[in-house]
Amino acid sequence: QWDNEKKAVEKVSALRESIEKVKRDIEASQQKGDLERTAELQYGELPSLQKQLETEEASLKDKHMGLVHESDAALAELIGALEELDEPTLVIFFGDHLPELGSDFSQAVLDESDPFAQYTTPYLIWANYPLEEDQLPENGSRIGIAALNPLVARAAGFPLTGWQKFLLEFYTQTPVMAQMGGTNAAGEYLTMEQLKQQPLADEYQILQYAMLFAEEQETGLWRLAEG
Repeated sequence: QWDNEKKAVEKVSALRESIEKVKRDIEASQQKGDLERTAELQYGELPSLQKQLETEEASLKDKHMGLVHESDAALAELIGALEELDEPTLVIFFGDHLPELGSDFSQAVLDESDPFAQYTTPYLIWANYPLEEDQLPENGSRIGIAALNPLVARAAGFPLTGWQKFLLEFYTQTPVMAQMGGTNAAGEYLTMEQLKQQPLADEYQILQYAMLFAEEQETGLWRLAEG
């Protein structure tokens, strides 16, 4: 079923690209004064493609809702099995991105005044042993993906690398930092320019670059010392 949804998403994307191309072709034919070609595109090809897109988006929504139900059932089955284990087990479950369900659906379910609405997915933290819940973010709070790892590691009582400790310190000042902006400790939206003025922002960018491109990574900062 996942393959079917992937193909449906690809078809929707292709139709959207075709529609944009036809719109550009309409403008070009209008500039050339080719009224016959303009009419053919504007009243023939464009409405046909738009109708196909409407049909495919509706089908995609149905496919997605079916997968949501199956995913919920699969997660419940997984957690049920893990609960039976004697070995300490920790699960972090989060969405990579929101589904591609069309602008009409997004406008109906998302808060358009929220700059992060299209980039926010739920996350779930579960363990079959007690976690230090006061070390976790409040239920339903918004955090950046970079902070999720050290927050859970701390709550689980794992030893932290220097990088994880830095991320926790940075998180207290800037819970969310992403390409479209971020938030400060009060939960207020910050533009990218404002983010650059946040405490430790420069250090965060430097360390990110070093983590990706440094030839040698210092033990303790990026990884725990052996033994």
